[in-house]
Amino acid sequence: RSPTDGLINNPLNKTMMLTVAFLTAVAFADAKGLTCALTNEECKSGVACCNSAMDPPDHCEAVNQYYSKCVTQPTCAAAEQQCRGKGDTVMEDTPCCDAGYTCVDVNEWYGTCTDSSKPVVPPPPPPPPQTCADTDAQCGGGTFSPMDCCNADSECEVVNAYYSKCVNQPTCAADNELCEGTGDHVMKAAPCCSDDHTCVLWGTGWNVCRAAGEETCAVHGEQCLGSGYSAMPLKDCCNPADTCVTINEYYSQCDTPPVAGAAMVRAEGHCPGLPGGRCPAVAAAIA
Repeated sequence: RSPTDGLINNPLNKTMMLTVAFLTAVAFADAKGLTCALTNEECKSGVACCNSAMDPPDHCEAVNQYYSKCVTQPTCAAAEQQCRGKGDTVMEDTPCCDAGYTCVDVNEWYGTCTDSSKPVVPPPPPPPPQTCADTDAQCGGGTFSPMDCCNADSECEVVNAYYSKCVNQPTCAADNELCEGTGDHVMKAAPCCSDDHTCVLWGTGWNVCRAAGEETCAVHGEQCLGSGYSAMPLKDCCNPADTCVTINEYYSQCDTPPVAGAAMVRAEGHCPGLPGGRCPAVAAAIA
């Protein structure tokens, strides 16, 4: 143990030594022709001292990680003032509050001086890191899959070859809805149809849900040929009771066959997909 340990570790002696060091630094700065910053001026970026002529003297305090300025004592924060954190507020490097108050963290950005006689309520714990995607968020597809699972109230369903999303309480596909294929529709990973429906091939690369007895051809009133209206592939056949009747060059539907002997008019224009590319005669009432 050194004979000087007692002198150095004595708090009063420490304060006196720091004061002497500070005044020496100021005197040295004045001797070098430097000027110390005034109250509320920046005290770093080339000016590392504050005006000592104030009573009490100014001292340099950090406002944030980029900026410090000269402030006048008192140095400790008052009741309910910020004493620690990352905000743009003047604070001591060592958290300090007025007598009777304690610096309590509210969150990582902010600590405030709180009455020491009141029980300290700890800040809430941070939420756990999210591991699964929320409803309507992407859960897979292509090369982008940040979260390949969904929260408990959702299920990851395929939209297309490049995108899957979390769907809330998913249900099976209804009548004529896509149940498997490459279209941009939400689909279960395993084909699934509502009651009394079956997932059947309906055009190249498409499977749709069809009711019992309607798995092969279009039924009465459904489109059977044409290039418009339908977002799904078409079957160029109808159930036995109907025939594919041309309405116009873009649309044909399954309907009752024309009555024998009815007046016939020829639909003009081109009918895509029909033999010869011409629209056939269609039964029509003569006005």
